[in-house]
Amino acid sequence: MINHPQTQALGIVQNIPNSDMTFIGLPISFDGQRTKIRTAPPKLGEHTNNYVRSTKNES
Repeated sequence: MINHPQTQALGIVQNIPNSDMTFIGLPISFDGQRTKIRTAPPKLGEHTNNYVRSTKNES
């Protein structure tokens, strides 16, 4: 899908900052500008401790 001519024409293929990953961004524009992916997704387990800590405080 990344190499599809329509995807290329829309300019929605984006490289993720600080990563070797490539994603397809949103096919919509806001005020004539495409949204950009600003950060890489979290690594597996990166936010687990924060989540567990926050759910314990709710009890």
